[in-house]
Amino acid sequence: ALIDKYGKGKTCLYVGFLDLHKAFDSVDRELLKDAMLNIGLPHSFVRLIVSMYTCVSGIIQVGNRFSKLFDIKRGVKQGSTLSPKLFNIFINDVVNFLENRWAPKVSLGTQKLSLLLFADDIALVANKPQDLQTLLNLIEEYLHIKKLRLNTEKSEVVIFKKRK
Repeated sequence: ALIDKYGKGKTCLYVGFLDLHKAFDSVDRELLKDAMLNIGLPHSFVRLIVSMYTCVSGIIQVGNRFSKLFDIKRGVKQGSTLSPKLFNIFINDVVNFLENRWAPKVSLGTQKLSLLLFADDIALVANKPQDLQTLLNLIEEYLHIKKLRLNTEKSEVVIFKKRK
């Protein structure tokens, strides 16, 4: 709907598709705990999740060789159905972060938005290249706070122009 609207209009839509470097592996567990408490999850549930990630270790197998046992101190478990939900809780406050900094927005019907989120995929949307740059700067600040990194090799900007 967003691309259709801007494809018919007079303005361009600038979209930054962002890839986070090892997003699920990089989740800071203390920040995740804080995020769960901040959205009002029961303390008993938060303690359960924290216990799932306490004293976690791993071994890597290559062929028939095994690494030494090592501690895993960051991230959420790969392949767990709970992990995408935990990651969403972890970055759920990005919307408030942008709103508190007066981030530029685009209109979609009665809604105004500056980003779309799906698990660890982020799309920033703007009407002007300068607005997209502002959003990128704000997201960079947010990711620094969350101890996450942008994967610039897999991120890109796409410009949707009016159809002729």
